[in-house]
Amino acid sequence: MIAQRADAAYFGYGRTASVADAAPLYRAAAAKGEYRSLLMLAWIAHLGSERAADKQLAENYLRRAASTGWAEGVALYGNFLVEGRLGESRKSEGIPFLRQAATQGSSAGEIGLARALVSGAGGEKNPGQGINMLLALSEKGNSEADYVLGQFYRGDGGFDRQRDRAIFFLKKAAGQEHAAAWRSLHQEYMRPEATQDERAMRFIALERASDLGDSDAANDLGIQWENGTMNWKSPQKALYFYEKAAKKGNGAGAYNVGRFYQYGIEVPRDTVVAERYYKQAAGNGYQLAKTALAQMKSPAAPARQVAANASTQASTSALARPNARGAPTARQIRDALVYEQTYGRVTVADSMGLGTRQADYDAGISRTTFFGITVVQSYDVANPSCILAEKGKFTCRYDLKLVAAGFPYNGPGSHTFEMQGGRWRSPTYLKAIVDAGNRSAAGANNGRNCTVQGFGTAEGASLKDQNGLSC
Repeated sequence: MIAQRADAAYFGYGRTASVADAAPLYRAAAAKGEYRSLLMLAWIAHLGSERAADKQLAENYLRRAASTGWAEGVALYGNFLVEGRLGESRKSEGIPFLRQAATQGSSAGEIGLARALVSGAGGEKNPGQGINMLLALSEKGNSEADYVLGQFYRGDGGFDRQRDRAIFFLKKAAGQEHAAAWRSLHQEYMRPEATQDERAMRFIALERASDLGDSDAANDLGIQWENGTMNWKSPQKALYFYEKAAKKGNGAGAYNVGRFYQYGIEVPRDTVVAERYYKQAAGNGYQLAKTALAQMKSPAAPARQVAANASTQASTSALARPNARGAPTARQIRDALVYEQTYGRVTVADSMGLGTRQADYDAGISRTTFFGITVVQSYDVANPSCILAEKGKFTCRYDLKLVAAGFPYNGPGSHTFEMQGGRWRSPTYLKAIVDAGNRSAAGANNGRNCTVQGFGTAEGASLKDQNGLSC
């Protein structure tokens, strides 16, 4: 019971992760003979999550767990040694522990030993034996063995890269809901040699890893949304994934949440909240967070904060005025956004026969299809505030609720709107969509700047980019 409470605190089950809360609970559980708590305490000591990193304390916990004869404790002690976590000169000491754990039937011991044999860590190198051990575990349905095989065939551990075999084993592991395998597939699908179909799956793979609890994948998704490499830039979506990673105890995720609060990105500036997240990240050994904390405490920090606050007030006040006469209503803004997303340019959706969907349009829904995958986006707009930018053209800010491919965005929106052919249109939103499509198309076509028009369609193969190269 104590160990379960400790796990909830450490991994953020139903709450924000907190090593400070978890460590005392793990110590209490270990005192009652709960061996796994010793392993968690070893990780905390090794990472320096509670206080400064302490290799000797980490080894003390590992040695206690291994001395009980518990196979998983023996395996982790062996892996710590072989991986050099307790000193490069001590790698060979880990091999006997891994052999003992493997003999006891521990798959962690077998996989650790196999990895050591393939890479030569620990002084014994026998790639053939190591691979055969992993293949035997793979035949038994061990997804971790499939993942490790996939990583080796990707070129890890000095192994010769064999991409087809890497993809095969990673897909096999992913099929058993192995989160890290999905993340590795994402990385492979981002490579220049990836096929068009693979590139179309690159972000879906990352999203799947995040859904399965991979906190690194959640943080990576935040980065993609912040930089605009997923589709368009969305700091709100970025923050959603950074917070998701932070709740799982991810140091990088907590650092990024802290950064958003420190600089007021999509949230009100709050240095107290920023410092809390930086401390969480630092507690997980994330060095940038330690640097950020030191900078926040420097004498120049308050002056920088005042200047940043003044800058934000100046930038947000320009549009804080009543709606201009003749400006579009909230419903008209919503309809314009839906129109541009669905019909504003020659899209993949049109060529695949989706045609006009009046019912969707009336409901504020855009439905498009890319490579056989239907993407539904729903829009809701409220509280518009528009100014007349030039004759017949308005710049509007509004509250936007958008759900795109299952991911919610609730926050501000801002685009230019004008009447065209009796219909409100948004040229700036259309440009954002096309620019995002161009980036995606270029990436899927080895950098060639093919536009979204016809991309991925039957006629797309006959299109040329601006240099005359086939898309």
